Amino acid sequence: MVSGSRYREIADDLRRKINSGDLPAGAKLPTETDLCQAYGASRNTIREAIKLLVTRHLVKKTPGSGTFVLEPVSPWVHTISEDPNTGFGGGEGRSWMAEVESRGRVPSMSEVDVQIVQPSPEVAEALGLEVPQTADARKVRVIKRSQELFVDGSPSHLQTTYYPDLRKQGAEELEGEDLPDGMLAYLSRTLGIKQVGWIDRFELRQATEAEEAFFHLRDDAPRSVLEQRRRSYDQAQRPFRLTVTVYQPGTQFEVVSGKVPDEVRAFPPRHRDIEVPP
Repeated sequence: MVSGSRYREIADDLRRKINSGDLPAGAKLPTETDLCQAYGASRNTIREAIKLLVTRHLVKKTPGSGTFVLEPVSPWVHTISEDPNTGFGGGEGRSWMAEVESRGRVPSMSEVDVQIVQPSPEVAEALGLEVPQTADARKVRVIKRSQELFVDGSPSHLQTTYYPDLRKQGAEELEGEDLPDGMLAYLSRTLGIKQVGWIDRFELRQATEAEEAFFHLRDDAPRSVLEQRRRSYDQAQRPFRLTVTVYQPGTQFEVVSGKVPDEVRAFPPRHRDIEVPP
């Protein structure tokens, strides 16, 4: 039986050596035999310790060659806050682009894929739509807008947003590929719909094949992604948007509430003369 605390202690010690540079990127870890002798541990314990380092994306096992230290990957940190000088709410559209640029990074995104679809029960419920249990259910439609987002050319996240079909009410551009001033500004201008709040739910789940391909997940890496489901509400307390965002492994979120010292934040607040997109 492998000691739960012992293999973690060994993994933590190796992690410290990696972070300090004693085991730099590209370095080969000592053999299992050498590690057994160095730590006075069994082979199974050493294997569990290395397995933990693999799941943390610190090392990679190459059959026939050994285990090697990977290049460090700095996790992208999304800030969620009501204060516009602290964060835009995390990961959405023009606000996301402004947040990326404020950190000296380069955001980019694919063209928007727009579809008019019949909603799943989960999407219909999130948007407050009543779907009749008859053939008329096929008449209920929502606007589905999907996009791939990148930071410095590397995959950041996948985002799909659902809206009620508001075209007949005057929001014809909901099915347009590009809205220069952003979707929230467009809905506010055309229909008077303003986002006043949202509810976020996060779930760690297995990646789909398409997500594995987009994020370039390695064969020896965990097949898990972080999914965020944001349900947005207007000034009448009605849901009008569901945003489903899938983030690559290692993505982090910092939630800022109230007044906290600038120096403890992942990223300092922006100056108040910077215009925050809607």
